[in-house]
Amino acid sequence: MDDEDLLPPEYLAYYRELELADEAADGRPLAASPLPRLAAHHYTTGGCYSLAGAMASMTGLPIGVTVDPDNIPRHAFVVHGKDYIDAFGRQPLAELSARERIVEGLGIRQVADMLLAHDNGPKIRADLTSAESKQYAVAAAEVVLAVSGFSPPSS
Repeated sequence: MDDEDLLPPEYLAYYRELELADEAADGRPLAASPLPRLAAHHYTTGGCYSLAGAMASMTGLPIGVTVDPDNIPRHAFVVHGKDYIDAFGRQPLAELSARERIVEGLGIRQVADMLLAHDNGPKIRADLTSAESKQYAVAAAEVVLAVSGFSPPSS
């Protein structure tokens, strides 16, 4: 799949105009994601909430978020046993919890409520409820879940 298949047009146009770093905010190289570069950037920044929501609705897995000292969400993912799954695929949860404070066992509505305190919270919350954003997040989630060895139940 290409970026065009995984990103809403407004984000695609915006990201194409930017000079994007080759790393996610946490320092992981975007090339390590199974997603194309612009989609990897989107789903490792504010789009992580949409991706986590899509994966949670597809799999029934709970959402986890890393939070800053003020309890403001910084990153979202789904929790699968001792692992977490985000735009980079499946990773050991212990590695993340060693460097970040984590809140686990959340639903998408709880995450949306937590986002009220986030600088970009209103925009991110709007993406969580947008049918178009959900459609693209589901396509990205299918890619990430497939490479993570997790097969969501077929509908």
